[in-house]
Amino acid sequence: MAIERKVAIITGANTGVGYAIVQRLAAESTIPLTIILACRNKTRAQEALLSLQEHFDTQQQKYHKNQATTTIPFHYPQLKIELVDVGSASSVLAFNQRILEQHSRVDYLFCNAGILPSEGLMWGKIVTDMFKAPMSLVIRSDVLMQPKQHLTEDGIKGLEDVLSRTEEDPGRVIWTSSLTAEKASFSIDDWQGLEAVQPYESSKWVTDLLAIRLNEQWAGSCSEMDPVHSAGATGDSSSTSSGSGSESSAAQGGASTPTRRITRSTSKNAIASNTATSNKNKKHIISLSTQPGVVASGIGGLASWIVLLRIALHYVVRFFGERNQTISGFHGAQANVYVALKQPVGELDYRNKYGSCVRNFGGEFLRVEKVVEYDAGQAEVVVGRLEALRREVCEPSTYNLVDPKSPIVSGRLLAFLTNFLELFGEPTGITSFLCADAGLHVLRNKEYTEHPTTMPVWAPTQKMVQAATNDHDGSTLSGKEYLEELQKTADAQVANGVKSAVGGEHRFLTCRDFYKAYKSGQSTPVKVAEQLIERIQASAEVSPSLGAVWNWNKDKILQQAQASTFRYQAGRPLSIVDGVPVIVKDEIDIEGFETGVGTTFINKGNPAKEDAHLVALLRSHGALIIGKSTMHEIGLGITNFNPSTTTPRNPYRPEHSTGGSSGGSGAAVGSGLCPIAIGCDGGGSVRVPSSYCGIYGLKPTQGRVSGRGEYPLAPTVALSGPMCASMEDLSIVYAIIAGRDVQDPNSLLQPQVALPRPLKVRQQGQLQGLRIGIYRRWFEDVTHPEISQVCYKMLDSLVKDQGAVLVDIEIPELFENSKAHNITIAGEMLSKIGDNRKKLNHQSRLEMSMIASLRIQDYVRAQQQRTRSIRFLESLFGHKENDPHHHAQYPCLIGGQENGVVDVIVTPTIANLPPKVHAGAVSHGESNYLNNCKTMQFMTMANFTGIPGITAVAGYTQEGYTHYDGDQYETGLPIGIQFMSQWWDEKRLIHIASVCEQVLESHQKPKIWLGDYTL
Repeated sequence: MAIERKVAIITGANTGVGYAIVQRLAAESTIPLTIILACRNKTRAQEALLSLQEHFDTQQQKYHKNQATTTIPFHYPQLKIELVDVGSASSVLAFNQRILEQHSRVDYLFCNAGILPSEGLMWGKIVTDMFKAPMSLVIRSDVLMQPKQHLTEDGIKGLEDVLSRTEEDPGRVIWTSSLTAEKASFSIDDWQGLEAVQPYESSKWVTDLLAIRLNEQWAGSCSEMDPVHSAGATGDSSSTSSGSGSESSAAQGGASTPTRRITRSTSKNAIASNTATSNKNKKHIISLSTQPGVVASGIGGLASWIVLLRIALHYVVRFFGERNQTISGFHGAQANVYVALKQPVGELDYRNKYGSCVRNFGGEFLRVEKVVEYDAGQAEVVVGRLEALRREVCEPSTYNLVDPKSPIVSGRLLAFLTNFLELFGEPTGITSFLCADAGLHVLRNKEYTEHPTTMPVWAPTQKMVQAATNDHDGSTLSGKEYLEELQKTADAQVANGVKSAVGGEHRFLTCRDFYKAYKSGQSTPVKVAEQLIERIQASAEVSPSLGAVWNWNKDKILQQAQASTFRYQAGRPLSIVDGVPVIVKDEIDIEGFETGVGTTFINKGNPAKEDAHLVALLRSHGALIIGKSTMHEIGLGITNFNPSTTTPRNPYRPEHSTGGSSGGSGAAVGSGLCPIAIGCDGGGSVRVPSSYCGIYGLKPTQGRVSGRGEYPLAPTVALSGPMCASMEDLSIVYAIIAGRDVQDPNSLLQPQVALPRPLKVRQQGQLQGLRIGIYRRWFEDVTHPEISQVCYKMLDSLVKDQGAVLVDIEIPELFENSKAHNITIAGEMLSKIGDNRKKLNHQSRLEMSMIASLRIQDYVRAQQQRTRSIRFLESLFGHKENDPHHHAQYPCLIGGQENGVVDVIVTPTIANLPPKVHAGAVSHGESNYLNNCKTMQFMTMANFTGIPGITAVAGYTQEGYTHYDGDQYETGLPIGIQFMSQWWDEKRLIHIASVCEQVLESHQKPKIWLGDYTL
């Protein structure tokens, strides 16, 4: 009876170690083999096949000649060629498909080929090493190859089913690593090693990471059972990379022993017994790392005399004790074949690296090294990114956001460029070119049948109206009821002797804290106002100054405080917010203050004659209005770098931006100066600084808050919202400022304002059945992996502990939506500013000059795109469930189907971390289009379509980073998570963010802390 052949796949099998693996595997296996030569170059693969056939013909003849005396049978292997470029994910996945069609099992997968083809030698490194490491230069020429393209994957995920065998005979994935693999050469921000000083060492460290990580994942010890990740970034992924280097790489190792603990042994049996790790796992696959020592195979680009000299030096080095100088590919393949054929498999330890070694006279032995620097966190990030690459290729997607390539310009260069474009940009066509390069012409080639939507005030359905007014389960309160219930609770606490917290303990003080202190006589609004004034003055005197407060009046603050004190003394406070300090963005009218909108000329000498509607509402509830907070000039930016007025600083890390354009409001609350601020959000201007400054921020539904008294910079995308240190305070402010205003027609369509009952204690199941839509490609498209990791951790709690359900979704035309929003907001600002644009700072003028080059058709098509974007969201939120025509025209994939419903959409709040504040940006502003796009990546949808969005604190960075612009990032920067719901459903967002606040439990302390009020 014929013995079933085992199947082996060997990448990079046409030369060097890969070629030798084929030879040795066939010679040492006691079972017949089918060996697949997986090669990139067809000609070289065919040459290798012919050479191997000649070799095996000779071996077969020897076997038949000596059959009477030999004890090891020889089975002539079946040899096949499969072309695959392991530097191309699409090629790998196509290869996988062919293997699955042809074979029901794969026993061995040797990940031997390098990923990165080279484009020559790294001559700069060669010259440097002539002086620093001449020996390394001669015998380690592999590490001098210049990387050419990005890594992708070896596609193990696609072969898992056929690799999976039995517990006794698992499928084996065998990696060719290197002695030179080292953690120090690897950076998670440059995980593909494209900019690494030592790309080879970096890539081989990735090999070691993945070899171990796969075992842990298959064993179920990582997050593969995690419902948050199971369809996404880091959980059910097994896509892997074999590292960079040429397929014709000269040496697979280095000349010196790495500085990690090495265990030497003279026998294979001794090495095999050096294990304490069980290899049992759910997949019945084991992943093992090997290194072939230093192999002296040929490499392109080197003269023949150098090759000969190098080989001679290998022998010299080995003679003096470096046994890893295997020299030949045959000796180098020893470790690969050993771990492939070793039985029982339980004697292999996946945490070891098995290395080939040779004695002076050719005797082989193995060296085992424990990978002691293994970093599970790094491994998880790399696997997640490889999985994202796999999905990008094999899963059809509508995702079309791309990062722009544009220089960062600030200081005097920005001034020069602005002046040049204003004079010559239009006639030379440079401005038009820049707009096209920024994607602002993308709508010109689209044909729209939709009517334009100029104001996204969405008419509520009857179901929405009923939901806001009917309280069947006791979970819904009107705004008035919410305020009354909180005040009643606070009164009861005062009656029971419950004192207010102390800000000095580093806890953000809340309205309730101030109210209880005032009501009990523990403090008064006047005492707090005096401390507030001291803190405002102190915040301006530190270096760098906090820069949160732009325009304020000491006497006005004390007058309001005195009136509030009288009300408390009379026992008639107006509400729970009576006497609580509130700061308002310089875009909103406060009686007696100029509304400068972040400029030095708008409304100069023309103070507002009355409060904006929302300010009047706050005053009517007793709020102590501090004055105006700083903002980005005319709101045209998200860094809040403002040479015209002042640049506020991030309270958590003063070297970093607050975000904008409501940056002063974010800094004031984030530093503890006051518990409440009002911002205005046209493209994330509430949510961005809230996220950067570690607080909570709400952008309500378009039309939910009256815009009367707000400077009309971009009325179709912008409206005001609360920014607070606690969700209770955010709910209080929302309850006060939301609602109809008869003098603002846009506010009259809204249903009644509804809020959830306050959360009393932390408990599980508070989000039971909530369907959270997650577009993973979008969610994970961030500049720093920790952003999505922190947000995934928060989602993990919401799913496992609170009962929420994650639903995978896709939202089409994100790029078009983003650019249509850019055209709309900037176009409306340009229309409002008009000829005054020459008075703006250079960054604002530069952007205005670009927008001025657009055509009227660009704005009209942007409004047609707005209609399309709204229609997609109607599909997503289930408003057209019974309209198949609508779903056919505006499909959103929900759980893999083109219909369905989600309750909210989740994203990180921002796709990057707050940029550093540089001197040139402070003096002249900064043009950084890439930063703008990444900061606004998750913002524009809510503004453009009118849906509400809320940001909650998800956590803080735990690692330092090098930013794409070269800046160094510290730990402890806040990271926000955003939820967006259907129109008018702020109640749901407030409830979710309140649960997130409970999950977080506590805030980290900012470096600039002004919240130590004495109450």
